[in-house]
Amino acid sequence: MKVYARYFEENGLGFRRDTILQFGDSWDLIGSIILINPGSAAPRDTPKPDVLKKLLAFNSVNPESWKEFSVDPTMGQIEKLFNGQFIEQSKPLNGVIQLFNLFNLRNENLSKALEAFERLKTTSNPNITSLKEDIAKIGKMPVYFGWGSTGKGQLKHIAKKAFEGLSKQPYLNDNFDDNFFYHPRYLQMRYKTNRNVIKILHDFYNQDKKWDGITTGTNTNPSKEENEKTVELCVKELEKEWAYHQKKNNRFVIANEQLSLTVTHTGGGYIAIRHLNKEIKTAEKKPEIDGILKKYNFPPYINDKGNLIWLGTKKLSSFKGSNPKEISENIISELAVMISELESIYS
Repeated sequence: MKVYARYFEENGLGFRRDTILQFGDSWDLIGSIILINPGSAAPRDTPKPDVLKKLLAFNSVNPESWKEFSVDPTMGQIEKLFNGQFIEQSKPLNGVIQLFNLFNLRNENLSKALEAFERLKTTSNPNITSLKEDIAKIGKMPVYFGWGSTGKGQLKHIAKKAFEGLSKQPYLNDNFDDNFFYHPRYLQMRYKTNRNVIKILHDFYNQDKKWDGITTGTNTNPSKEENEKTVELCVKELEKEWAYHQKKNNRFVIANEQLSLTVTHTGGGYIAIRHLNKEIKTAEKKPEIDGILKKYNFPPYINDKGNLIWLGTKKLSSFKGSNPKEISENIISELAVMISELESIYS
C-alpha cells in the first residue's frame, strides 16, 4: 500500500485531505470510505513526477500540497475491509481507495480533535471540512461509512448529509439511525465475535449478495482441556493490563477499582463481573452498568434465593474461534472494549 494526500498547515495545525490508498499497479477507483478525522499517518516525501500526474487526476488544486504519507493502523484495517480478509475471502487489491473524513484536522486524539474542530468550524479555513466536495468524487463505486458513534452524536449533522447525499449502499439500512457505522478499528476487534459486524463485513464485501448467516471457526462444546488453555491465555493477557484481586481465582480489579472480573474454566468455563465491594446492594449499583453488560450479552446471574451473585456472566463457548488461541484473542478484544466503557462510568 502507498498512501498520498493533500496536506496543509495553518497556525500549527495540520489538515489532510483527499487521502489516496493505492494498491498494486492500477490507479482505477475501487471504492471509498468516510471516517471521522485523520489520525497518526504523517506526511513524508513529495511524490515523484509520474505519481503526481496520477494524483492530479483526483484533485489538481494546489499541486504542491500532495505528499506521500506513512501508513497508520486504520489504513491497514481499511485494506482488510476491502480485500475480504476479515471474512476469509481475501483477494489482492489493485487500484485506489479514497479516504475521506467528516472533518480534516489531523489529530489521533479524537477528544482533542473534536475540541479543536468546535473552535475552528466557524472560521474561514476551507480545509476544516470538505465533505460536500468529497462526496462528488465518490460516484457509484462502493463507499463504507465508518464514523462510529461520533457520526451519530456530535457530528451527526455532517454525517447525515454524507449518508443522504450518496446513492443507497446495499449493505446499509435506508434509515440513518438504524445503522452502526462501525469504525475499522472496531471491525478489527470484533470481526469474529459480533454478528452485526460479521454481517456488515459480508454484505459490504459481497455488495448485492446478502450474508447467509454462516461463519467459519465456531466454538461449540469445548473440552475441559480447551477451556483451561483458553483461560490460561486470557489470564496471561489480562495481567498485563489489570491488577489481581485474587490471583488464585483469576480475579482482576477493573473500572477504577470498583468492579471485579473473573475468568474461570470451572462450571463449563465462563467470565463474570461483580462489584469489588460485596456490601453494595443491587439497588445501589449504577444503572448504566446493566446497559453495557446487556450490550455485550453478559446477563446477570441470580441464585435460587433471588440473590444477585454476578452483575453479568458469559460462557467461554459464546465466543467464536476454532482453537483456544483464537477464542482467547476474541475474548480479550471484547473485554478490552467493554471494560473501557465500564471504566467511563467510574471516571
